[in-house]
Amino acid sequence: MTTTPRISHTASPTQHPGKRLRRAGLTLIECMILVTVISIISVAAGVGMQSVVKIPAQTDSIMAVNSVLVSVMEQAEASLDKSWPASTTFTPTILVGASSYAPTITINNTAYAYGTPPTYTSLTNALLINNNTYQLSMAVDQADPAGGTTYKSTFLQVTVAVTPYVNGSLATSGMQKVVTYVSKQ
Repeated sequence: MTTTPRISHTASPTQHPGKRLRRAGLTLIECMILVTVISIISVAAGVGMQSVVKIPAQTDSIMAVNSVLVSVMEQAEASLDKSWPASTTFTPTILVGASSYAPTITINNTAYAYGTPPTYTSLTNALLINNNTYQLSMAVDQADPAGGTTYKSTFLQVTVAVTPYVNGSLATSGMQKVVTYVSKQ
């Protein structure tokens, strides 16, 4: 018995015109598209991360300014509780950081229209908070406990404000302030 050896060979595309051969891997065009998509996603992620990093710094500045405002407000209230002003001036001793201030603030006892800005007295023109310079100011006005226009010398509105400097000049916007009411005990 004679056997014929079998020869195995791979069919070429010309032998089977309706069938395509499977190939492994990516073409150059597919690789370029993949790299482009990955780079776009990377840039978007980088931009997003930058904005997330900036938020804590802005929040830190706002919190530092609010801390100063609340501290000054509490000192003004304590000063009023300790010694109510007998005249139309109020001279509290305010400690901010290591500096002490004793401004003479005129108490507005005329018809103060709610919603109009109070007349501020500057405590300092060079308050440095988180590497930014601010003006710290305070206003004290007689007020009506009922919210009307019958002003009482035994009821005061105290406003403490911080205004930033921009390019060496006092800004016209960006003022942060706190307002409280104090009544004579």
